[in-house]
Amino acid sequence: MNAPLFEPFDVYRVALDRPTLIEASAGTGKTWAISGLFVRLILERELPVENILVVTYTKAATAELSTRIRQKLAAMLAELKGQDSGDEFCKTYLKRAELDAQLAIRRLTHAMRCFDDAAIFTIHGFCQRVLSESAFESGMEFDTALLPDETEILRDIVDDYWRREIQPARGVWTKFLVDRKQAPDGWLAEMRPHIGKQAFMALSPLAAAADLPELEAALDAAYAPAKALWQGQREEIADLLLTHTGLNGNSYKKASMTEWFGLFDLYFAAAAPGLALPEKLGKLTPAELQVGKGTKKNCTPPDHPFFAANAALLEAADQINNALTHKLTALKADLLRYCEQELPARKQARLVFSYHDLLNNLYQALNSPHGEHLAAVVRNRYPAALIDEFQDTDPIQYRIFQHLYRDQALPAFFVGDPKQAIYGFRGADVFTYLNAYQDTQARQTQNTNQRSIPALVKAVNTLFASPRPFLVENIDYRPVE
Repeated sequence: MNAPLFEPFDVYRVALDRPTLIEASAGTGKTWAISGLFVRLILERELPVENILVVTYTKAATAELSTRIRQKLAAMLAELKGQDSGDEFCKTYLKRAELDAQLAIRRLTHAMRCFDDAAIFTIHGFCQRVLSESAFESGMEFDTALLPDETEILRDIVDDYWRREIQPARGVWTKFLVDRKQAPDGWLAEMRPHIGKQAFMALSPLAAAADLPELEAALDAAYAPAKALWQGQREEIADLLLTHTGLNGNSYKKASMTEWFGLFDLYFAAAAPGLALPEKLGKLTPAELQVGKGTKKNCTPPDHPFFAANAALLEAADQINNALTHKLTALKADLLRYCEQELPARKQARLVFSYHDLLNNLYQALNSPHGEHLAAVVRNRYPAALIDEFQDTDPIQYRIFQHLYRDQALPAFFVGDPKQAIYGFRGADVFTYLNAYQDTQARQTQNTNQRSIPALVKAVNTLFASPRPFLVENIDYRPVE
């Protein structure tokens, strides 16, 4: 994939007739740029505030953006009336723009009066507005209510699955689950980040599981001779290791080995083999004790039947632990499928829907037989869009905006910091941002830091000057001034 070219962003001159990706590092004035573009859309495209879609990702950011845009409108109105607003954007814009002052005053006055109708939403608020206003086109049910947190429904689903699959468990499988501290609350926490993403996430098929009874029998068969040798010849084995002069002194310290032996005593005292073997048992095998590894060069490794029996025990334990891990992975994959199946059914029974549903329902509606009509309705309502914090966009969110504005001669600005697109822990998807790189023909970058001192800016530029500083192709660091 070839790296796209970026032009310096100029808020006063950027075209208002095409989708544009604006790369904006922290401190370069994303909110300043959005509020400036909002003013230009009112004055140059003659759009009412309710027809300029502004989307960000949290309620707090929505409130801040709303305040900043209102302030910018007020400042521009003051400048047009000959008052000093103290806003450099407004002063510069009026010097460059060719405006009918009286017409501009009327448009801004109307915008201020109607600002409570401004279309400034969170991503979920936008989806809900579209689905409710275009209920017939989107297939949105009229008598459903928004459920802000679906945790309790999910908890019931996970608990039901646990009772069905885990409570009847017996034997080594139960021991494994206890050793791994598996519990319904932990499973719920693992499932939650993946719920509602089936539209762009697939589960890879797993190979067939091994025969657990056979592996359990092999572990028992390997445990018996190792246990007999350790309990019957413990002093001989300990003396051999503690007095051997050829052992690597760093890996086989006498004080450490004495502690190991106590742990081995506990493990081999059990009637049946535990799945969690003492870590240092792995040091007492022929492979670990060989010359060049555990034994110094030109020395003879210690030799005792216990070492070979121990190696067989470790191999048997490793095989059954791998099989049990595979079983647990398969079970969690099945749980995720079960959640994806049960959650919509249970929400439908309660006549509720979640934030995930808002995104998925709008995405599905736009890709339905009536999708093009719905997209046209949305574009007619919002012929301009300003998408803030675009780096936090996931595939579903991006595909919604792509469907609405791609290849349209409409001002749609996607503003974000690509370096933050690597933050998967907060829902960002770096590959979605890279797709936007390729899909958007107009690309600009804000390259002047507005709030840091020069020395700090220079230091950060130097720190990230290496090739591929974020390890992802085409997520580059462009130096800022």
